Amino acid sequence: MITQLRHVWKVRGRTRGRRLAIGVAVLLGLIGYALLLWKGPWWLDGSHIRGRGLQPADGVVITGLPTMLVALGAAVVAGLGLIYTHLNLQRTRDKDREQAELTREGQVTERYVEAIKLLGSDNETERLDGIYALERIMKDSEKDHLAVSPSVGLCHRSWGAVAEGDRRVRLRRPGFA
Repeated sequence: MITQLRHVWKVRGRTRGRRLAIGVAVLLGLIGYALLLWKGPWWLDGSHIRGRGLQPADGVVITGLPTMLVALGAAVVAGLGLIYTHLNLQRTRDKDREQAELTREGQVTERYVEAIKLLGSDNETERLDGIYALERIMKDSEKDHLAVSPSVGLCHRSWGAVAEGDRRVRLRRPGFA
């Protein structure tokens, strides 16, 4: 028990440390981005910009870099938004698939329980309906085929032929072997 708790804390500690490192890296990146927007033209093109008496050509140099950086920042944010949306969609699809599978298994289970109830009936028609329902479950669900087949086999052996007067009649539904 104590080793399990230590393992959990180590995993949580690694996750916290990783999150902290990512947060610090993002913060430093944002500070660097802001500094490039503010002082970038003077750092990179300071030799081409006049100190006094700025001309229209100087305005192109001064505004060109921040404009490019803003466009690049917008592209990065849009790309991150697309990645986040894609990952979220994948997670949602996986959850929906799991939920659909659970629902389908629940429906098959309900059908199986209802078919077994029909097999226990005193009415011959209801028993036949139970057999047909089990056969249908076997065809619909490969996963439940092995669980259902013994019940169907037992029913066929038990009720496969019913005495009707002096002759025996096979009970068979059209379309089923």
